[in-house]
Amino acid sequence: MSNNIIFLLFTVIVSLNDFRDSTANQDPPSKSQPNIIIMLMDDLGYETAIQGDTMKNIGRTVALDLPIMRDSLSTKGLVFTKAFASPVCTPSRVQMMTGQYLYRTYQQFGQINWNSRTLAQNLSWNGYNTAVGGKWQLQGNTVFKSPSAFEEDYFPLNLENPKRLGYQEYMLHAVLENGQIYSNCSNYYFDDGTTACDSADFGPYVVLDYFKDFVDRHKGKNRPFFFDYRMLLPHDPFLPMPGDLRYPIDTLNDAWYLPDMITLTDSIIGAVVQCMDSIPELQEGAGTVLLVLSDNGSSRGWYTNNPKGNPVLSWAILTKLNGIGEFNGDKSLSTYLGTHIPAFAYYVGPHKKYMDGETFDKPIGLIDVYATVMDLAKLEHLNKYDGVSFADEIVDYVPDRPDREMLFQYYNPFFDQLANLRSGTNINSFVTDGDYWLDSRGRFYDLVDSMDWNLLSPFTPTSGNALTAFNTMDSIIQSHPKAEEFAKPLINTYD
Repeated sequence: MSNNIIFLLFTVIVSLNDFRDSTANQDPPSKSQPNIIIMLMDDLGYETAIQGDTMKNIGRTVALDLPIMRDSLSTKGLVFTKAFASPVCTPSRVQMMTGQYLYRTYQQFGQINWNSRTLAQNLSWNGYNTAVGGKWQLQGNTVFKSPSAFEEDYFPLNLENPKRLGYQEYMLHAVLENGQIYSNCSNYYFDDGTTACDSADFGPYVVLDYFKDFVDRHKGKNRPFFFDYRMLLPHDPFLPMPGDLRYPIDTLNDAWYLPDMITLTDSIIGAVVQCMDSIPELQEGAGTVLLVLSDNGSSRGWYTNNPKGNPVLSWAILTKLNGIGEFNGDKSLSTYLGTHIPAFAYYVGPHKKYMDGETFDKPIGLIDVYATVMDLAKLEHLNKYDGVSFADEIVDYVPDRPDREMLFQYYNPFFDQLANLRSGTNINSFVTDGDYWLDSRGRFYDLVDSMDWNLLSPFTPTSGNALTAFNTMDSIIQSHPKAEEFAKPLINTYD
């Protein structure tokens, strides 16, 4: 071979390598996996978010103004009419993150077992850019000694804990300390330990800005992203919001302000929807999926009514439904109102399965989010799970999955103040199909015919659909540990 030919081949090889090097870090024109956003509202029940006409407290009646959930998402998204959470926040978060029944994973109110296998871990290990922003609350319960079987692995108030659970970056409230969550919000931290906001900022806006910055940094990249948006609103303390002449006040807790807090919750969801609608990169490739959920039912309410100004628990926050009645929020109670939540899916991209405004009327739970996101991300389910995916209702590339007919919920908060509600019977497991409800104490309710939303009149079915539902639900209850008989906070039945 002549020297000229050798030189020519060498030149071609170098040119090819230079071309490969120049294109190696360029993003491909599309992604095969969607971006995924989960927004978890804090304390907003279905009857308030979807059905209520007005909210009444302390002699004041205010119309509920929720154009995003009631108009935009209800007409352009997929609406889940029978979605359920746990009665309070920590069990709901643990269940959503692990996809497993709480008797397998949950161990203490205010904390998570750091050995948990989570949704964010699975996504992070499989190429997703992952982040969480907002209310953490899993920093560890510093009031009660942990009964964890992993006591030696229990490190509360540690900046590494969110990363151990799969979040590559974060901006969180109460990851290092508790404190104000709205104005005067100096207890918000980035993952490097720096303070994210101060007394001049409004916490929920800081979280929204962090979300927008994350999207701006990751849109159009060759790796999809997962953003776990843990909303702070509309959890108490009930305070004036920005735009109110009395803002910022951060020392009272007055239910007078709750309707405005719910309206602001709605508008922040709207800002996320607008990002999806207006940023072309979020619609390219496999697109972007948004799931909007809540961690439990609406608050039962607080307001100030004594000379010293201390907050007193009130039963005065009522959501009015025309033609039906007025209903008090049931947060922290293992009842239909305490667990029935608003839920939506919204998708932008080429694979939308649902019709705009379509409703899905089978029961789903926060326990199903894990399996659903794994399907959306086109990933193998890396650990065993108890949830049922509903991803096939959202996008067309997921094969049809059997719909859930019955949802089982285990509830023991391992928190005496919550366990002793309802005369000590608040700890219980229950099964529902959205029409009927049976708990592990044998209380059976008709949720449709009687509109028995406060679950005050259990009955014994004798025939028809009610008896069929009772028998099926009872067999499901019997196949699981009963929460009221289950003393240990953690059993790992998957080992």
